[in-house]
Amino acid sequence: MARRMWAWAGVVVLLAVGMYRFAAGDRLSPLSAAAVVVGSKFQEFGVVRYRWGEVLLLQTPEGPRTEMVARQGLLWRDTANAIFPFKHRGPIQTVAWMSANLPRGATTVIAVRVSDPAIAYVAAGPPSMRRTRPVAVGKPLIVTWNQSLFPFQVNLTALSKSGRPLYRYAAQEHRTLSGGIVATGLYQWYPIHSHR
Repeated sequence: MARRMWAWAGVVVLLAVGMYRFAAGDRLSPLSAAAVVVGSKFQEFGVVRYRWGEVLLLQTPEGPRTEMVARQGLLWRDTANAIFPFKHRGPIQTVAWMSANLPRGATTVIAVRVSDPAIAYVAAGPPSMRRTRPVAVGKPLIVTWNQSLFPFQVNLTALSKSGRPLYRYAAQEHRTLSGGIVATGLYQWYPIHSHR
């Protein structure tokens, strides 16, 4: 009789913990964890996997989103996100950005989408880790680093087929928040010089 009572008590505790974790946003898969924050109307266009979790690149009706989901034992939880509303359209668009330094690891994930066929490459990263990657019109290009980088450290530049810089990703120099902090929403692509 006592064993049965303890067994039922264990079941009740497990159910209570499970319900608490579910209410807190924990789910069985990375996409279902992201859906807690994003809603059900999204399409995944990229994913970067780490031992500690995943960075999901999602297209939503409001625009591109970047969701970082972390593994919590057997479950997943959406821990951070970045939203890219459709306000900055042009020949090149940043469609994902996540930079985080976590106890279990660090990441920077950036994705761009190009609509101008004159843009052939995107160069990104600090000088010691600079990468130049070819781009395809309409397809996202995803670049990652296993460390947290600020936008100014990444130094994103769109290049022509000959390697000539066409656009740079930067903050408007006169638009900073108090204390000199620059919000990533103030970053956008600027032409370096006329290339037509």
